This record gives sequence, structure tokens and C-alpha cells, in this order.
Amino acid sequence: MTNTIEGIKQQLAQLKELHATGVLPDAEFAEGKSTLERRILDLVLTAAPPPAAAAAAPALKPATSTCTSPPSLPAAVMALSVAGLTEALSCSAITRAVI
Repeated sequence: MTNTIEGIKQQLAQLKELHATGVLPDAEFAEGKSTLERRILDLVLTAAPPPAAAAAAPALKPATSTCTSPPSLPAAVMALSVAGLTEALSCSAITRAVI
């Protein structure tokens, strides 16, 4: 019994060849294929990741950064001066003119 993925792939190829030539009936082919695929899945699920690959993975950093400046008196005055205009501005933004 081969316990490597490559070995099981070779067995699967042989199984397919026997089925294609008519030596192996459909039911036996399906059963054998299912068994080999299950063995591959078991090997993949129980395999531990290589230690070098886990150690070499860099830490991910965010692609953007945020910077907040200190409060500014002129900006606050400007924000308060346009606060009363929001109703008029929002109305003009949703009004359409047909030309």
C-alpha cells in the first residue's frame, strides 16, 4: 500500500486505464476510485504544514493608514457656518432638470 499522494495518484491512473480498456467494470472502478480519493484526502488533512513555510510567512500589515490632525478652529467655524445650508444643498442634489 502506497502512503504518498504521488503513489496514490499513480494507482488512480492505473485504475482509470483498466476501466478505459474494459478490464474493470463500472462498479469496481467507482469503488476503487472512491477509496483512493479518500486516502488522498486523509493524507492531505493529516499532513502538518512544513515548519519552514510557517516560519517564513511575513506578518500582514494594513494597506492603508490613518492620521488624525489636532482640532482646528477655522475648520470648526467653517463646519458650523455651512450646517444651516444642508437642507438647501440636499434638496438641490436630488432635483433634476430635463433639458
